[in-house]
Amino acid sequence: MRALTPFALLIATILAQFWMLRPLEDADLYTYIVVGRWLPTRASLTEAELQTPAYLAWLASWIFAQVDSWAGLRGVHTLHILLMIASFTCLCMWQALVMSRSTGAAPSPLVLGFGMVGAYLVSATNSDARTQDFTYLSFSLLLLLLERWSAQADTRRTKVLHAITILALLVFWQNAHATVLLSLPIIATYVVWRQLPWAYLFLPPLASLCTANGYNIYSWTATNVEISRDLLNISEWRHPWDLTVLNPMLPFWFFTLLIVLAACTPQTRRILREPTTATLSLLFFVLTLTSARFGALWGFVSAPLFGAICAALWPGSLAKTPIKSTNVTRYWILTGISLALLAANPGRALPKDSPLPIFRSLKAQYPTARIFNYREYGGILEYLGYPGWSVYIDGRILLFSPDTWRRYEAIANAHDRSLVDDVVKTHDLLVLHPSYHRSLIEVLRTHDGVQLLSEDHAVVIFARRRD
Repeated sequence: MRALTPFALLIATILAQFWMLRPLEDADLYTYIVVGRWLPTRASLTEAELQTPAYLAWLASWIFAQVDSWAGLRGVHTLHILLMIASFTCLCMWQALVMSRSTGAAPSPLVLGFGMVGAYLVSATNSDARTQDFTYLSFSLLLLLLERWSAQADTRRTKVLHAITILALLVFWQNAHATVLLSLPIIATYVVWRQLPWAYLFLPPLASLCTANGYNIYSWTATNVEISRDLLNISEWRHPWDLTVLNPMLPFWFFTLLIVLAACTPQTRRILREPTTATLSLLFFVLTLTSARFGALWGFVSAPLFGAICAALWPGSLAKTPIKSTNVTRYWILTGISLALLAANPGRALPKDSPLPIFRSLKAQYPTARIFNYREYGGILEYLGYPGWSVYIDGRILLFSPDTWRRYEAIANAHDRSLVDDVVKTHDLLVLHPSYHRSLIEVLRTHDGVQLLSEDHAVVIFARRRD
């Protein structure tokens, strides 16, 4: 299928028009940029973090920092779009190969497009610019490589080269975003059903240790899960049926129901009988039931099922007309037009309500300061002010002990007046969120030790009174 690569790129660039509309909303991204600026030097960004080094996602941090130094936040936003385009291009090509193998014929452009739209919708609420961009790219590329290589009759030398290539990809994945163990279900599925060498099963655990953290990566990961899920109740770690994540998980439940209802159609049954796709979809469905954050990856591996549903339910012959090599030139031209549209309308790098302009003005007034802050603002404050500014906490959850988080929560909710008084005495600024810190703000309005400096719908800032 000579037309597959340009068509996959075309679909990905069309979807990029929607990714482009989404600005840099994830606050942790700014922290990772700052971490990347100071590599390889170990520098504590906050006053409360543990002093034990944890070099998680150091490679992604370094890449984001380099792009930011060259092209600013606009460049970081563009990098995010390019990574998502690359991820969905690989995913579309994998979907086409899987469907061709299971049905014996090349899928139609409509079927491939529907599969990609399904994957996009399921993953849309978890597609902010973050270090997870590198997980999506590595995940999709691994699927594509394994599918291609499992269909080839390889020599011993070729198998060794393939194993080295996969290990290199997994090491990159682990150092960019420490989630490489998510590759284990993929590799195990291809080993069992597509007769890849059993030695491949050792590659993900080996790659997981190929970081500056070594064996500590497992304890760090466990700590991150424990604090995120059990202490802070962060929504992405909740079950997909939890009411707090019901809206973002609606596409997941919609496509799950669609697969169940369409399972009686011949096209869908043909894909479901293909053990590789069915196993991957089932494994990541179960994983998503444990935590909503894995729903995006279920959407990725279920793309062939989404395409099969389209082939089964779409009336007429359009869903049955295979992708044709005679359309290669047309696809490249359309891809060029789509890329030109992206370049002409790059979207906003920052949300309209971003507090960054306010913090930039604050930096001019307070070039050095100790700041008690809303967790989600820690990254932006670090991005603008480090090292002159020392914030209390940021979004790198595993770097703070459970006792630190409990103290932070007690202060944020004004449960202990003595803790509030201590924060006022030891910090120059308090940068708070109007909703999250509602109780604390009410206490501070009548506190003799601070004065209100700024207030709007996004941020409330108090400054310590200077005698």
